Amino acid sequence: MKRFLMAITATVICFGILCGCQKPSDKPIRFNQDGEFKILQLTDIQLNYKDNGINDETIYLLDALIGSEQPDLIVLTGDNTGSEFFRDAQSLESAHQQIADYFSKKKIYWSSTFGNHDGSTGYITKRRMTEIYMTSPYFIGGFTDGDLYTCYVNETTDTYANFSIPIKDSNDNTLYNLFLIDTASQLSAPYVSSSQEQIDFYTSTADSMKENNRGKYVPSLIFIHQALSLYRDMYDNLSDTSKVPQYTGDCQDGVDANGYPIYSPTSDEALNNIFNNAILTRKDVRGVFCGHDHLNTLAGIYNYTDDYSLVLAYGRYSSFTSYFYPGMTDSYVRGGRSIIIKTDGSMSTYDVTYNPESMTATRDTNVLTIS
Repeated sequence: MKRFLMAITATVICFGILCGCQKPSDKPIRFNQDGEFKILQLTDIQLNYKDNGINDETIYLLDALIGSEQPDLIVLTGDNTGSEFFRDAQSLESAHQQIADYFSKKKIYWSSTFGNHDGSTGYITKRRMTEIYMTSPYFIGGFTDGDLYTCYVNETTDTYANFSIPIKDSNDNTLYNLFLIDTASQLSAPYVSSSQEQIDFYTSTADSMKENNRGKYVPSLIFIHQALSLYRDMYDNLSDTSKVPQYTGDCQDGVDANGYPIYSPTSDEALNNIFNNAILTRKDVRGVFCGHDHLNTLAGIYNYTDDYSLVLAYGRYSSFTSYFYPGMTDSYVRGGRSIIIKTDGSMSTYDVTYNPESMTATRDTNVLTIS
């Protein structure tokens, strides 16, 4: 396995040098001929030193999910590594390189935001992590705006993985947009997550696209590591079908025996309100997709107001690494989440679970759809 990963690393780095990390020109980020585009969300892969980075079980899991779903784009919603479980910068860099190498081998466009664990030790910066990901010719992201994305970077706060990725039709019209929002590095609650400047990146980009779309907001999705407080609002109203007409999955609330919060949305109430109000003002976001709370699989349609609804969903824990988390056992069902967007502005999403015995992935029949 180690020799295999080293070979892949060398091949990808050489390819990146030779081609200047040009994106594959024969596969633009567009809706298919049926007017659909599929995204596979993977979250909290949490590579660590004990497993020498990625382990076989996690590779089998990712292989099954990608093979089953055949996505057009893969989005990682952070905590790609448990940086506190590495011994030094070299071993942590190697783990991030393994991530880049793995997705290069799949030849599918991918992007990533970071979670609270990725940069928590300071062994390497999130700038360095992004540089490693950029060795993959299929990675969408960087430090300056590119042909396939725009970005927001703040070196002072080590904030890098904020991307806006437009999804276009065959006539080059942007019919959907994906926002990836970075998360502050910290190991324990209370969590802060996003800054005012990151919220401004969302609002300014959405407003700019509106100007170029005949005065109409472009339907969008947000991918972020930690849940916004809107998730708490939805959770508190699960029994009210006028507020939550449909939901699936589970949300384990409270704390464990050691007092660790099992369900921990971001805690900065002021920033939460600003972000929530920005979304409500524009009504462009059709869904928000997060990770972080490993035991939570809740996804639901939340009627924010009488005239605006959106999906709020957790991605399923996508790893078999030995990272310790309360309640996380070998029998806990791992997987991912698929999101299908369409040219008519609609969006649907469903859970995808993995069976380690058969090494197969299964789609949940309970599908959430926003028209």
